[in-house]
Amino acid sequence: PADDINLLGRLNSQTGRLLNAIRQYRLANPYLKESIRIDSIKKDTFALAFNNQLLSSNYVDIKMYDSASYFINKAVNYSKFLTAVDKADINIYKGAVEYRKGNLANAAKIIFSNMNSASKTFRWLAQKYACDIYYNERKYDSVYYYARQLCNAPIHQNQKSGYTYLFKPQVKKYLPIDSIETFFEKYSNLVENYLNRYDAESTLWQNT
Repeated sequence: PADDINLLGRLNSQTGRLLNAIRQYRLANPYLKESIRIDSIKKDTFALAFNNQLLSSNYVDIKMYDSASYFINKAVNYSKFLTAVDKADINIYKGAVEYRKGNLANAAKIIFSNMNSASKTFRWLAQKYACDIYYNERKYDSVYYYARQLCNAPIHQNQKSGYTYLFKPQVKKYLPIDSIETFFEKYSNLVENYLNRYDAESTLWQNT
């Protein structure tokens, strides 16, 4: 019955996503694959796009890049049925997979052509890869441009990436002299807040 298939699909998808959230990527993959199989039966192109993308990201995390490429290509194929923003997000992740595989030119082409159409979350991801790509190409002024944007992102990890690049010797020279101290203070506060949060979480775990 259709209700049973829908329930089974949701259970597999939710289990896969839960295991993904706790970084049990290898355990998550069979559930995601079963969810994708059910999505195919239902012809649910929305779920097929996002579940294939998530499965691809799992394979990236366990460094199986050929498998990651296979599933992100499937996600891109299904993304033609999505909104322009969702389609751009999935394409940016394809660019990230290409980067991990060492295909820097192709990665850059995909990432830069989709960056402005993506959601904020994936725009920050694109900016992070832009820093990586331009740093490898020794285009340090462009690294500076994207690193500055990452420093203003509201997510800690993005800020950390931005400051890390901003204070590299080849990039730091682009900082205005009168702003170096301000940026260093902001970075110090970022690190201190992270360490305080880590200590608080460690204490909480120890007391449970």
